[in-house]
Amino acid sequence: MITDRLYELAFQYKKTKLWEKIRNLQIFAVKLSDGRTGYISIMGDNGFCHGVCLYIGDEGYWAFRNLWKEGGCILYDLEYDKEGMELKCLQCVFEKKDMLSANEYEEIKTYTRSHGMRLAGKYAYPRFQKREPYCLPWELQTEEETDCLCQGLSAAIEMANFLEGTTRNEFYLEDMDGATVEIPMLEQKDGAYVLAKTRLPENEPPRWPEPKQYNEIAMASLKKARREGTWQCQIMRLMELVQEDPEEIPAFPAQLLAVDVKSGHILPLAPAVHYEKEPEELFNRMLEAFAQQGVCPEKVEVSDEATFAFFRALSEKLGVAVAMRDELPELEDVREDLLDMDPNPVMDEFDSLLDLLEGEQSQAKAKGRKKTANESYVISVSLGRGCYRHIRISGKCSLWDLHCAIIDAFEFDDDHAHAFFMDNVKWSDRDSYYTEAIGEGRPTTEKTRIGSVGLYKGMAFKYVFDFGDEWVFQCKVLKVETGDSGEAVVIKSKGEAPSQYGDADDEWDDE
Repeated sequence: MITDRLYELAFQYKKTKLWEKIRNLQIFAVKLSDGRTGYISIMGDNGFCHGVCLYIGDEGYWAFRNLWKEGGCILYDLEYDKEGMELKCLQCVFEKKDMLSANEYEEIKTYTRSHGMRLAGKYAYPRFQKREPYCLPWELQTEEETDCLCQGLSAAIEMANFLEGTTRNEFYLEDMDGATVEIPMLEQKDGAYVLAKTRLPENEPPRWPEPKQYNEIAMASLKKARREGTWQCQIMRLMELVQEDPEEIPAFPAQLLAVDVKSGHILPLAPAVHYEKEPEELFNRMLEAFAQQGVCPEKVEVSDEATFAFFRALSEKLGVAVAMRDELPELEDVREDLLDMDPNPVMDEFDSLLDLLEGEQSQAKAKGRKKTANESYVISVSLGRGCYRHIRISGKCSLWDLHCAIIDAFEFDDDHAHAFFMDNVKWSDRDSYYTEAIGEGRPTTEKTRIGSVGLYKGMAFKYVFDFGDEWVFQCKVLKVETGDSGEAVVIKSKGEAPSQYGDADDEWDDE
């Protein structure tokens, strides 16, 4: 659905350099031709990743608004913070050539040749996409989406014209915060844009899917079943994309992990692909699974609002106690065993896309963390399914010390080179630290303190050891603690580590 008009507006917009005048939190609105309000965020005040995001209607506005804490700190973590995957918008983002698909590149090349254009610079290629919650960024699918994005780009170009020779404050352009009630709005009248103000939506719609219908037979069975056990539960996202139809946007399915605290029994449930639109599918599977076992939970413990909302109907219909807890230790133990922490190329691709889309916020967050001193970290280090070590280490230690702790924890010989990739992309040059012998001008693990690399709770990164055999360890920050914990110590160990040299150990022993 990409048209010449869309390319024309994209290149016109790029010439305005609006990102030099407006920060991404200084949003403004446009009245769309169908009567809806579009909210526009300008990307690129960090010097790269230029683009325009158009959030449509109240739902779009709150999807944008919920990305931010007070002061504009993005809530961004793919596995634990759902907000970072709840974007709902249309966007034009200028990318590097190697980020484009072959079809996208050919379309741009055809357009530029026919218009006598030559593209230059790293981020010179416009890419048009839609973002849906818990889905991979995808191509525009309808004429309506294309038309709306054209209107968003036109409004951005017009805002740049309005700002010529003026200041942003004349147009009420201020950073969004909890007190913001009005923003500028562009509206076409008699074929020209006029500038006014509009009030922001006041009532946030429900954020979490709640089942409204249910399998009455299964619910009736649970009413008669014995009340037994405390179950710790969490709605999770499986980090493997599912695409049931070639025309459908690839999505991350929802999975309910439910664990009986006393026995450790896991409720067998299949994931649901369309959980946001049809939460009843997963809810009914849960009812049926409990009914088949003849058990109704006496109590359910959850640690997040999304899972709490999911169980509201069970509480109202059956009187099951649902309680919020800060931590669910029994569930977390099971979760560590179930999660496959092997390198995932699809996940790396999605990480890269999100880094480009929200690079300025994630970088700002990391820079802010680097200024925090006197902290310690609990880091989960996994090597394949069901094999992990939790290591507590002081921020005053170096990455070399963390390397040594990992090697010792998995009983490997320290006889090869290593590197850390803090952006969680193997062999990335964006934020990498190598051992000094092969650093070649990069920051080295020997001279880099852990407290200086911007760790935060939930952050994932990779450690690679032995560049020949390429042992890839997946790391994730589980906790950030105040104070110096001293030398590295393994506080939890699960699973037997694989042999570093395979059968070679046995051959050596025979000699």
